[in-house]
Amino acid sequence: MATGVPIKAVVSTYGTNAKTGAAVVAKKGSGLTKDPHSFIGKKVAVNTLGANAEAVLDTWFAKGGLSKDQIKQVTLVPLPPLNTAQALSQGQVDAAYVGVGQLKAIGEAVKIDTIVKDSDVVGFYNGGGFALRDDWIEHQKKTDRVLVSGIAAAVDYIESHDRAQVLKVYTKWLRDNGYGDGVEAVEKNWNGSNGVSSKGGVIADKDIAVWLDWLGSRGDVDPTKIKPSDVYTNEFNPGA
Repeated sequence: MATGVPIKAVVSTYGTNAKTGAAVVAKKGSGLTKDPHSFIGKKVAVNTLGANAEAVLDTWFAKGGLSKDQIKQVTLVPLPPLNTAQALSQGQVDAAYVGVGQLKAIGEAVKIDTIVKDSDVVGFYNGGGFALRDDWIEHQKKTDRVLVSGIAAAVDYIESHDRAQVLKVYTKWLRDNGYGDGVEAVEKNWNGSNGVSSKGGVIADKDIAVWLDWLGSRGDVDPTKIKPSDVYTNEFNPGA
């Protein structure tokens, strides 16, 4: 909506489930603890501001008793995921919010402590995924159904098969389609799940409501004028 183009989410492709999820991590010996007060005056790396990472952190800080003024004393540092391990290792940041795809790689590069998981803060949820323009949804329903059904099938395959089976299919596709350079990184870093918490990436009101509440607390949206169902549809998902 930031571009002025009406869109709706149609299927989720990552999130937090019983297998995996994002987490706040710190270098071993950092002195940071599960008490959010220990983060006051510290720097925390996030992949971007105003999104999932900041929402989870703000929610955790507030639940832990930090005032708004104290939360402002925690500096969030936008940092590309590829640079996070180095920043932690060199003490350029004190902690980092690490996504599903980063945890394995960062844990191998730096000795870390997991401070809190996002599921500890907001429970299991579906995060981002695919969104389509409203006008496309209206006029391309057959294509919408094929696209979303295919993505949903891939989501279910990933979550119902072990890591080795998924990698066998995925890396073959990468090589066959000219993306062989990415195989090594995928085999090394992917932990075996995208964290999707529902069949086929079906979206639920709760997946949206947690972020609407946070955006409302910041004054970015008026929660009384927007419902979770306004921004997504499961119309094309066979899992729904």
